[in-house]
Amino acid sequence: MKTLIVYSSKYGCTEQCAVLLKERLEREATLCNAAEASSVALDEFDSVVIASPIYMGKILPPISRFWQRHRDQLLQKRLAVFICCGFIERAEEQMEAALPRELLAHAQFKENLGYAFDFEQMNFFDKLIVRLVRGAKTSQNHIHQDKIAHLAALINKEW
Repeated sequence: MKTLIVYSSKYGCTEQCAVLLKERLEREATLCNAAEASSVALDEFDSVVIASPIYMGKILPPISRFWQRHRDQLLQKRLAVFICCGFIERAEEQMEAALPRELLAHAQFKENLGYAFDFEQMNFFDKLIVRLVRGAKTSQNHIHQDKIAHLAALINKEW
């Protein structure tokens, strides 16, 4: 039993969550950046975790391309989806608006695993939005370790 964790990350929070998930898995797991996933052989995996941040109400383009390219195969796998979203009160709404309905309907786990704002890495525009909308002025890290543990437990017991 093998799990593929395919992610896209703008500033590293989603990648960090994907790594934390992989570390908690008791089965063989492969991490794959969606930007480099064109050669992934999905036949090798019985479960897939798709992970993306939400920016401006959208997932990152590499995840969209991965979904479009592998749609039929993904709908035949055990599937989990997680996002990283700083707007906690709107995360579920944003996930439903940003991800294909088919994907969410098939996924056995769909959750916001938290967020991180690293002002040292962020570009000017993203810093401005975070300051205006969230009121944050300093870097923050609010990754939900309990939700990562829950997803790992689901995968470990083979769903």
